[in-house]
Amino acid sequence: MSERADMLPFGSRALRVAIIYAVVSLLWIWFSDQALFLIYQDHQLAARWSLYKGVAFVLLTSLLLWLVIRREIRLVREEKRLSDSMIESMPGVVYFYDMSGRFLRWNRNFERVSGYSADELARMHPLDFFQGEDVGRVERRIKRVFERGESRVEALFTNKDGSQIPYFFTGRRVTYRDAPCLIGIGIDISDRVRMEKELRDLNRNLESRIAARTSDLKEALLRAEESDQMKSAFLATMSHELRTPLNSIIGFTGILLQDLAGPLNDEQRKQMGMVQTSARHLLALINDVLDLSKVEAGQLVVTPTTFNVATLLERVVRTVRGMAEQQGLFLDLEVASSVDTITSDERRVEQILLNLVNNAIKFTESGGVTIRAAHTDANLKISVVDTGIGIRDEDLRHLFSPFVQIDAGLSRQHEGTGLGLAISRKLAFLLDGEIDVESVFQEGSTFTLTLPTKCCNTRRAG
Repeated sequence: MSERADMLPFGSRALRVAIIYAVVSLLWIWFSDQALFLIYQDHQLAARWSLYKGVAFVLLTSLLLWLVIRREIRLVREEKRLSDSMIESMPGVVYFYDMSGRFLRWNRNFERVSGYSADELARMHPLDFFQGEDVGRVERRIKRVFERGESRVEALFTNKDGSQIPYFFTGRRVTYRDAPCLIGIGIDISDRVRMEKELRDLNRNLESRIAARTSDLKEALLRAEESDQMKSAFLATMSHELRTPLNSIIGFTGILLQDLAGPLNDEQRKQMGMVQTSARHLLALINDVLDLSKVEAGQLVVTPTTFNVATLLERVVRTVRGMAEQQGLFLDLEVASSVDTITSDERRVEQILLNLVNNAIKFTESGGVTIRAAHTDANLKISVVDTGIGIRDEDLRHLFSPFVQIDAGLSRQHEGTGLGLAISRKLAFLLDGEIDVESVFQEGSTFTLTLPTKCCNTRRAG
């Protein structure tokens, strides 16, 4: 409808037409009669022409009224066809009934879903499509529509064959022929109900699976705790059963090398030296494994004390100088004047530095190793700089993994289990510090230990 008048309610348009007709008719009758009496002096002749004029006016206005009424009827029919099309095109069921429950109108989908014919629906009541508890619930919702204007409800819609379909119904109160009526729509929610049921079943299955999995995890945790206790007992036994004999071997070979049990010839001295070196190496490996196990099991005790950093570094240098000189390497120590004391676990700090310096010497073929210490803000930084083989960029991420050596394989030339750096990083973490590395392959590496000047309280790792 393109004209604005067509958009107005039908009653408003009819009233406007009637008013226009009345005004135009009165004006035409009055002015036309005045004109006739001015033209004709004979009143009988003027009256005759007035009669002719009246007949012509009635015919003309009748024609105009017929055209207007026909146009309005056409518009009403078009609007009815439009409303019918909209109702029939809706996916659900559409219904319209009065307060007594008498159906006044419905769409064809209502007939198809219910299985009833039009004649049967005309004689039925809205509550005839529900059973059991749904009857009372739907009845209360219908009453609420007429009282408050609208309502909605979910219920099982019962077909003629007795099958039931879950539906969602909405109702709204309207006025039709001066009487309150209910217009409603019903939507099939079978898919939603099925999905909700599947979701509930899935949740129940998931809960049972989670409960079973939780039970399995609890059992696994108990087994792990038992295994951890067995591991602790095994470590204690291994500590005694392996380290004690090795210390005895090292001690007895020392006695023999000092000729306390009698003189040795050169070959015997050489063989005893090899035995002592191998025993010390094996003892160091066992100590590394034990330390790593203690850290992972949370059994390693961290005991902070205040100690002089320069003194500790000098002790480290004295310990490894023989190894460096044996490989023809220089070993330098550079300690800044501001470096004095820190509070940390002296034994563990020394262990970290020995691991770093030993590694640096082990993987350096020419040149040497430099140890530098300096204060930075509230931290102590100790760097171990070597001129060794360096580390490739792709190998850096494996550097601190336990039991991994970067040169592992058939071409490996350096002894060890690959535990030194792994233990050092874990110990540094326990001391609230960290170890960073910078390296250029075939040029050398720099390992930097950063520690706070005041470390944690006495505690265990874990």
